[in-house]
Amino acid sequence: MSEEEQGVTLPVEWHVPEGLQSRYANHLLVQPGQNEIILFFFETQIPPFGGPTEANREYLLKQGSVRFECVGKMIVAPQIVPEIIQALQTGLNSYTTGKMNEERERPGYE
Repeated sequence: MSEEEQGVTLPVEWHVPEGLQSRYANHLLVQPGQNEIILFFFETQIPPFGGPTEANREYLLKQGSVRFECVGKMIVAPQIVPEIIQALQTGLNSYTTGKMNEERERPGYE
């Protein structure tokens, strides 16, 4: 038997450390590298404000820009990008199906 035929298959134990921080990301920037794909995750940093709508609008326009804070960066091999896309699509499909089921269970839905 060759070395390839003697491979060992072990189960995967997924571990998420207790101290791992979760951050909200509402923007994504994808940057191709020479041998990798870099994913930057950003959270919009809207300054706090209060008051009438027109005053809020003027305040935001005076700011001149909105800050997007990088909250995470992942570097992945290009070969696994299709798997990432498939996993994201599966998650999105499950989320959408769950939302549709919630809507059907609301009173007044016909």
